Amino acid sequence: MRLPKSFCLFSFFLLFSFFASKAQTSLNQSLSYTEFLQQCIEFKKRPFNERQEVWVFHFWASWSGPSQSQIPALYSLLQDFKGKPVRMISISVDKLPSNWISALRKHNMPWEQVNVPREDDYAFLKRAFQHNSFPALFVLDPNGLVRRLPDVKDVRSFLDAVATRMPDKPYYAFPQDSPSSSTDPAFPDPGSPTDVPVTDPAGPGSGEWIIHTVESGETLYGIYRKYGVSVDEIKNLNGLTSNAIQVGQKLKIKRK
Repeated sequence: MRLPKSFCLFSFFLLFSFFASKAQTSLNQSLSYTEFLQQCIEFKKRPFNERQEVWVFHFWASWSGPSQSQIPALYSLLQDFKGKPVRMISISVDKLPSNWISALRKHNMPWEQVNVPREDDYAFLKRAFQHNSFPALFVLDPNGLVRRLPDVKDVRSFLDAVATRMPDKPYYAFPQDSPSSSTDPAFPDPGSPTDVPVTDPAGPGSGEWIIHTVESGETLYGIYRKYGVSVDEIKNLNGLTSNAIQVGQKLKIKRK
């Protein structure tokens, strides 16, 4: 039976999320495969009024010319909707992480990335996101419905149609008008953190610090998005050797 164009992705994730593989080494702006699945599940669990976002999924590979030619249009799309809660995640199926990293450095994509080199992991995703070619674009709406769209212009049309119903609350903040020249994503607006600032006389520059207590479901990338401090800086400052963090763990964050 052929699946409808719109379907609920997350019931599929809830049933099969135990197939998620262990997190692999990633760049600052990347999510592991496991983190990606977990965030999708958590999105579904939120109350509807807390799901006022649209997620754009971009399946690609460094060896796919059409995939790479689509990247400038995706950047332009994200810039045009930067005042709205639009999240973009590019999902690469490069089997060699070095090829993936080289492509990221070449194209300077300042949004979130997932690399899925394992064939069984990608086979799982293909059952949720029906596609057999690259690039493949999907959008997720606040109802938890996922639909495939043929091209970036179709994604733009979809966002145009739903933009008036979306809050003026950007998902990302872009401090420049062109793609970043570094491998870090554009810094998000750290907002007004409620964590208590402390002064650490032994710290670099003896500046002001924030002590952040890790909550359930948080990742280093999410903390990065909140404060605008790179994942590597957080890890180095707190003596972390991996991206794993625990609920209740206290992390020292340098206030920007």
